[in-house]
Amino acid sequence: MKQDIQLTEFIHDPQCKYTIEVYPPRDANDKTHLIACLQRYSALGVRIVNITCQSDNIDSTLYLLSSIRKELPELILVPHINAYALVRDTLDHLVHEYEKLGISNLFLIRGDIEEKDREFFQTIHASDLVEAVRKKTDQLCIGVAGYPEQHFEEPNFFHNMQHLKEKVDKGASYVTTQLFFNNEYYFDFVKRCRVYDIQVPIIPGITFLKNKKHAEKLLSLVQGTSVPAGLLTDIFHAKSDAEAYARGAKWCREQVHDLLVSNVVPQVHFYTFNRLEPFDKMISEKTDKKQTVFTSISNARKDQ
Repeated sequence: MKQDIQLTEFIHDPQCKYTIEVYPPRDANDKTHLIACLQRYSALGVRIVNITCQSDNIDSTLYLLSSIRKELPELILVPHINAYALVRDTLDHLVHEYEKLGISNLFLIRGDIEEKDREFFQTIHASDLVEAVRKKTDQLCIGVAGYPEQHFEEPNFFHNMQHLKEKVDKGASYVTTQLFFNNEYYFDFVKRCRVYDIQVPIIPGITFLKNKKHAEKLLSLVQGTSVPAGLLTDIFHAKSDAEAYARGAKWCREQVHDLLVSNVVPQVHFYTFNRLEPFDKMISEKTDKKQTVFTSISNARKDQ
């Protein structure tokens, strides 16, 4: 089977400004909806799709990827593998199956840890997973996660950056950040990475808040991510879900615009949560590099 092109060859391509992330659907109806969304994303020019993994069903990513490969062979697929693959001794199986499907890119994370396994996983990190894959092959492009804000399990930024550098030193090809809502965190994070001699591309991860309930749920899951007071006010004080949705989408759109005009950002990664809107509108919009949205961020960027 034909091999995918490695993601690092696309990172600075102006025709490939966006990557997206989806997760394995719960049932057949959700799968049908997801495939339809991916068809629309593909029509908009998106070529790179990340597929997350589940701790309790590692093969679900493989099954979904196989289906997408048949329906949309033009897409470059990036399956996630978490540390449970090490613990359950399924890493060889997954890497072998992905290579058979022409996969050239993997995203490796420690992943969400079940409470019963938390003590055991304190000795296992994503860098161990990167090292294990690199021992098997040097033909894959490996992405890893980075945290622009303080990781909730790290005592300070020093440990945060040390662990990221370990992942890169052991073979990671690029970093995609955890989601954030203040671009200053991203630009500062890039500076920190360069200080620690982390020279690989760093892709910002972005999403939007659609209403108060969604915001509360998302932020309870994504620990360590803060939300600017202005955005919280927009979402929590909106008179309706429709108004909150519009405000959340506007904030996201302005974030993306400012990132793209910075000349620092190689691409933008959307955490879509298996949704199409409002990302389809942002992907369709043209970016005017003569304008910036958040002037305070632009000023903070001058010494990048």
